[in-house]
Amino acid sequence: MEWLYWLLSGINALMWGGMALLYTAKVAQIGKLYKTEVLPLEEPPLISVIIAARNEHKALERCIRSLAGQTYSNLEIIAVDDRSTDNTRAIIEEMAAKYPNVSGVYIEELAEHWMGKSHALYEGVKRANGEWLLFTDGDILFQPECVSKAEAYCRKGRLDHLTLIPDFHGSHLFSKWYGAFIFLSASSFGMLWKVKNPKAPQSLGIGAFNLVKRSAYERIGTHAAFSYNSTDDATLGKRINQVI
Repeated sequence: MEWLYWLLSGINALMWGGMALLYTAKVAQIGKLYKTEVLPLEEPPLISVIIAARNEHKALERCIRSLAGQTYSNLEIIAVDDRSTDNTRAIIEEMAAKYPNVSGVYIEELAEHWMGKSHALYEGVKRANGEWLLFTDGDILFQPECVSKAEAYCRKGRLDHLTLIPDFHGSHLFSKWYGAFIFLSASSFGMLWKVKNPKAPQSLGIGAFNLVKRSAYERIGTHAAFSYNSTDDATLGKRINQVI
């Protein structure tokens, strides 16, 4: 049986080695937001950030503070408390009292034929006024120029949808290793460098950051079109790729 272990080890090494080579050759084709130059606009479009939060009292305050501290000047922040049983609502109310562009939506019951997160985001959209919608999670931290660079990237590329792979931070080395592994795997097996090609079947949507033009969001039928889908973020990206 020893030969079988050596054979499987060799196959594994070839697979991951090949993936690493493919990633190295193609990674430059994946956009890098931090390199985006931000040019000031006289009238920047309103961006509505919609945060789906369920029992997120440990992280939500930091998330909202990081959004309130964005350099982008025309931003509204809508935090949706999705039937939380902790202090999530109290945190939203505290942040709304402190920051004028923060407001809360409070869900008491889940509507029929909906998954929780899709429903929360959809309810947030009802409150939103923005030309652009940024869907995110309650445990994400945003660098100060993140939204400004994202808007500039969309404007330069004439995009209707932009999704970002977040960096992973943690108190242990494992967190960084895990984040790098996930990105390497998704990039290589998913061939993410093809996502920007409108003729390619590849698509991507990440719950941490899905920025979509409202007109495009409405054209795909909003979250109501895939209300009972557990992978709402990926489905959003897929539908935009199919319809737009």
